[in-house]
Amino acid sequence: MSVISNASPYYGFYYFGDTIKNKLLKIILSKIFIIALIIFIMTGFVLIVIKSKLKTLLSLSKIDDHPLYIMTYDGGYHFDDYLKIGSKNPQEFKEFLFNKLLFSNQSNIINNCKFACTSFSAINEKNQYIFGRNYDYYGRYASLVLFTNPPKGYASVSMVNIDWVRNFNIFGKGNNHPITSWEKRIALLAAPYLPFDGMNEYGLVVSVNSVNKSKASIDPNKITIGYTQAIRLMLDHARNIDEAISLLHQYNIDFVTTNPQPIHFHIADASGESVIVEFINGEIVLVKSDTPWQVATNFILEGNNKPELSCNRYRLINGKLKEKSGKISDKRAMDLLKQVSNYASTNWSVLYNLNSGQIQIVMGMKYYHIEEIKLMMKTGIITNIQP
Repeated sequence: MSVISNASPYYGFYYFGDTIKNKLLKIILSKIFIIALIIFIMTGFVLIVIKSKLKTLLSLSKIDDHPLYIMTYDGGYHFDDYLKIGSKNPQEFKEFLFNKLLFSNQSNIINNCKFACTSFSAINEKNQYIFGRNYDYYGRYASLVLFTNPPKGYASVSMVNIDWVRNFNIFGKGNNHPITSWEKRIALLAAPYLPFDGMNEYGLVVSVNSVNKSKASIDPNKITIGYTQAIRLMLDHARNIDEAISLLHQYNIDFVTTNPQPIHFHIADASGESVIVEFINGEIVLVKSDTPWQVATNFILEGNNKPELSCNRYRLINGKLKEKSGKISDKRAMDLLKQVSNYASTNWSVLYNLNSGQIQIVMGMKYYHIEEIKLMMKTGIITNIQP
């Protein structure tokens, strides 16, 4: 009883006050811990992203004096995010790239450069399907062999004209500025969005050729993407022609976002199918071949009953393939590309093997020097050509 009677009347109050302080302190410390943890996680995420980008850029190496570079992209490049919003003009496209991939907000208008290209599908002496392609673009430009393997897509290799990446005003003016600084190299993070031809691990190959006119439909209920982004769409998400065409129907294909130039696509797959995709009066039109080969250059094939009269390059290649029923050696296929090359504009000639994954590249018409690379292919793809 004496202990109780001698207790301070304020003891309970101070004890209660200290309890409140302790609880407040614990709450504050827990908040600080949570905030610190969030910052730590975010910092770790940022470091992972930066590490991935650095790994991509550090993989860049020069393999030809044209110059031709090779680079392996580490991880994804926000292409699924792009497909959700698309871009209706060059400015929107650039803003997306700068926000998602590039450490810069520089911008300029993409130049209007016309170009002409040649592509053909055929069969080699091993009964494998091959796809030859000349990329013609006036001038001599640094180029890139780009390997990609996105988390939600298929592995592929594609060819990129670095000058088109340069149009983001990071490389400076001129056609062949070497990639000697990190400021210039960073622009290559946008390279997956700018392929002009390529092949994926299922043997789907896509190229784009300019034509004199094209008119695609603009459906307000569809996302709009540029035509090089459409190539990326097909390489990342299509295993064959049917899947590629299905993807194209899901989007508006814009001829201005990448460059104001009407185009058509040439697509082939590991089964030997080949098709030219043209955009006529707002409709997607498929020009299929009733032969084991198909040729595309720079004119509309749909409704053209005499294509041989429309282009010398078309006439030469189609004639040679017809003589051999579409079956030629890899060496002969590269010779055909050489015969239709142009000193002023042929930047690269490439031969894709849709079954083996073997790729042969010639830069700047130096047909005596062939770069050979290989894409690891998915197994189980069987050609329907009999020996």
